[in-house]
Amino acid sequence: MDIGLKNNGKIMPIIIVAVVLLVIIPLMLSEDIVNFIVSILSLIFTYFSILSINRNNLKSYNVFALFYFGALFTSTWSLSSFQTPKNIHDIYFYFIGPSCFILVLYLFEIKQKIYLPKVKPFLNIHLLYTVFLVIFIGVKLYIGFTVGWRIDSLKDSTYLESGRDYVIPGVSGLVAIIQWQLLIFAPYVKRKYVICAVVAIVILTGILHVKRGDVIRLMMFLFIWFLNNQLNGKGYSLGKKVKTIVIIIFGFLLFVESGNIRQTARGGSMNDLKSNIGMNYAPVSVAWFYGYVSINFEVVRYYFNTNPSNAPSSITSLFSGEDETTEVSDNHSINGFNASTFIAGFIKDYNYLYFLEMTFFGLIIGTLLVIIKGQEFIGVYLFILSFLALSFFGNYLSNRSIFFAILSAMVLYPFLRLKKSNNKLTLNNK
Repeated sequence: MDIGLKNNGKIMPIIIVAVVLLVIIPLMLSEDIVNFIVSILSLIFTYFSILSINRNNLKSYNVFALFYFGALFTSTWSLSSFQTPKNIHDIYFYFIGPSCFILVLYLFEIKQKIYLPKVKPFLNIHLLYTVFLVIFIGVKLYIGFTVGWRIDSLKDSTYLESGRDYVIPGVSGLVAIIQWQLLIFAPYVKRKYVICAVVAIVILTGILHVKRGDVIRLMMFLFIWFLNNQLNGKGYSLGKKVKTIVIIIFGFLLFVESGNIRQTARGGSMNDLKSNIGMNYAPVSVAWFYGYVSINFEVVRYYFNTNPSNAPSSITSLFSGEDETTEVSDNHSINGFNASTFIAGFIKDYNYLYFLEMTFFGLIIGTLLVIIKGQEFIGVYLFILSFLALSFFGNYLSNRSIFFAILSAMVLYPFLRLKKSNNKLTLNNK
């Protein structure tokens, strides 16, 4: 399907005016010439990623570019008092590695689809999904009643204890894999199964274990799935665009409100939040957005001038016994805001040569994408896209449980009995 820019002549002037206004905003807020260059470059990447999605649907390269560079663009508004003037090193780190990564993904996406050997499917998807859901709920309850619920740490204190204190080695890792597989296989089961899985994840993981990050990842997957279905319909009509915007606004408001509730539960106030992010006069909603999206590009700058480990931890973490962290240390944060974007792990490993490891990581993801296209596996494809969309947070694809959820799902998929109507994604080579 190619919805392109046909019949959009009346819309183009509006887009051009909007783009010009978005470019002017950083100029009004900052006299930093390097910041202006970063703003222009990130805006160009964002604009062309939108054109790519409009023409070719959601692809790994345009989803990564849209969310990474779109978030980078908002960081150039310099709304936080903790942001410092940028220099030429920022241009290098912000753009070189991601550009290499996008190029690798693009080259793999345009490869001709490979044809994999067919096997006779025998597993009923609804039965398998039910088994996964029962195991997930049962094991989560077992972990909670054995080591306690993380939310209990807020009863007598405003300090939220580390999630590492509420895991059972091995068991927690296994249930994490099952949790992600509930998302991967969601496009193939009836809606009632998906609703049960979403509710279970939100309550058992998001609330009782206070892992709002997992809820964000869940919501991003659902959004990417929804957006894909909209784009794969009979044209992306105005009604569908309005529906998408409404979903985005509702999701953002839900995110802000959950943040407010958590802030209050920890004994803080909205003024504390704005003070911590250096935005005393901004609305709370803007502070939450800037603190979770834009400020991350300031946090990652702490690692531009540190000594690298010279070890490919972002690669080895895929198979090692520990997950690669998606956050920087407490010494490299802005009052607790320490998410450090997709590129942080690679910079910590090799500093100025980070683009080499990032390119190799792109080869790994690209290889998976080629196999997935051969399988026409919508679930895992959208799952990967959802984590690429979270590039302004961190590199969650280097998380071992997420990576193994992808691999195990790819192994299971050929053996599943599915209706043709279940797979609504055509993995073309555009």
